[in-house]
Amino acid sequence: MSEYIKALREQLEKMVVPMGYQVQRRTAKSLRIVKGADTVMTITDRGEIVEIVLQGKSYNYDKWYTSPERLATVITNFFSQRS
Repeated sequence: MSEYIKALREQLEKMVVPMGYQVQRRTAKSLRIVKGADTVMTITDRGEIVEIVLQGKSYNYDKWYTSPERLATVITNFFSQRS
């Protein structure tokens, strides 16, 4: 598992699991966030960027400017607005 994805997973488990979501490893460089049987978000490490696929749209974040902690906060804010 890439170091970035590993750190992001640790942060997300603290932040989104209490909201009823599950963080699952998809591949060595990919995670998905699941609620029930539905995959809500896919997060993939693509080298220098992290790609988030959400509701059919792709969003790219530069890994060197966006720490795992900051990205976890952005993702958590999205889910807290959905609830």
